[in-house]
Amino acid sequence: MPFNANTYHANRARREAWDYLAKARELKARAAVGEAYEWELPRISVFAKLARLSMHSHLNWRAIAKLDRDR
Repeated sequence: MPFNANTYHANRARREAWDYLAKARELKARAAVGEAYEWELPRISVFAKLARLSMHSHLNWRAIAKLDRDR
């Protein structure tokens, strides 16, 4: 089976999205119990935004892969 760069990038972006989301959730849970530092709190929204961006990137790479398949 030949290497498909589109699906490789799509899967990598999906993994990154879930990793960013896990970091945001872990930080939010630590903040809820008061174990997070003050400087860490703004990072929750940053990790959530990065997760959304990576997931949109994943969806775009999947669409490109589908177009390439259908061609």
